[in-house]
Parts: sequence; structure tokens; C-alpha cells
Amino acid sequence: MTTRSVHTVLPCVLAALSVGTLHAAEPKAAHAVTVLENDRGVVVDTGAIVVTVPKTWGAGISAVTRGDQEVFRATPTDGPSCEDASGARCRAALDKTPAIAIEEAGPDRAVVRVEARSLDREPGPDDVPLAPTDAPARNVLVYTFEADSAQVRLSWTFTPPQALPAGSFAHAAIRFGSGAAPVVTILDEGALRQEEPGYYRLRPVAGEAVAGPRTCELSLDFGPGPE
Repeated sequence: MTTRSVHTVLPCVLAALSVGTLHAAEPKAAHAVTVLENDRGVVVDTGAIVVTVPKTWGAGISAVTRGDQEVFRATPTDGPSCEDASGARCRAALDKTPAIAIEEAGPDRAVVRVEARSLDREPGPDDVPLAPTDAPARNVLVYTFEADSAQVRLSWTFTPPQALPAGSFAHAAIRFGSGAAPVVTILDEGALRQEEPGYYRLRPVAGEAVAGPRTCELSLDFGPGPE
């Protein structure tokens, strides 16, 4: 009786283990992505880099460290900007109340979304961010981080202001500082052109007018450069 019970139960146990193995998750990266949010902003650690996205600055990433070395520090003119018909330069960095959302938080991937206005002055205390009508130009920056990677994928969507004549905005562009990092790769060549190192301009639809909304994809590499 005992021997028969063992031989009867064991195949069932092995079958159950086999099914479990077939449905097991793929091996995880060596370092899981961690996302920390506080009153000042969002900090993403991929295991390769640590990225800071502040809540008081509408231009997205403000600093990146790799190990104990800071490899990127944004300047006040970084991030999306546009120029209106009067020549006024409007910058997302002037938006002190961007809307920030953590859309994914690891362990293999994190996604952080920043939505900000392009302003030509410091916003007043009564300004309502992201007003649905008569709004300034809007920028949506969606950053995707992968575990163990120093590369960050950026999707930037620019929407011109509402209720303005066509062509009022001469151009829109995005800047990533003047340092060695990051190395920027344009993933959709039809949307952007490089004007100078670290400065990328939306390709106009007609003449110099930017019709919106426009979305472009970029890869930002904060890894070590060639030896």
C-alpha cells in the first residue's frame, strides 16, 4: 500500500512542478529599477544611473549621476522652448508647477510623465497650470527607464497655444545643455533636426510654422563615452 501511494503521488508532484516551470517569469535584471517620490520630485535609479525629475521645474530631467559622478546638470535654458510671432522666447523651464505622474515603477522598467506650459515670464500666483482654453504652448515629456541601463527614452509632444493665428510660433525646440552628456539619438528623423550640439528643433510642417500637436522620439545616453 505504501509503495503504491508513493508511485501514485510522485508523478502528480512532478507534473505540477513542470507546469510551474513553464509559466515562470523571465530572469530579472541584476538591479531592479527603483522610483522614489517626495515633495521635491521623483528620483529614478536604474542601477546604472540615478535621474532626478523635479516638481518645481517644467523642463524634465534636472540631474543625472553615474556612480559617484554627476554626468549631467541642466541649465536654466534646457528643455522645450518656442518662439512666438513677437520674438518672445517661451520656455517650459519657467513652469514651476508641472504635472508629474509615475506611470510605471519597476522592477524592470519605470515611466515618468511631465506635462508643462511654455511661458515667457515667471507664472503668477493665480495662474492655473494646463488651462484647457487659451492655454500657453504645452509640452508632454515621457521618460522611459530600463533596469541596468544608462539610456533613457524620451517622447516629447509639443502642442502650440490655442486661439492663436496659424504660424504664430516660428519654431519649437528642445535643449539638453552644453556638456558631454547625454548623447542624443533622434529616433524619428522626420520630426527633428539638430541645430547645434545639444539643441534640436522641430521640423516645420509648412514654412516656419509649427503645426501641432507634434510628437518626436529620442534616446538619451548618459553612459560613459568611448575610451
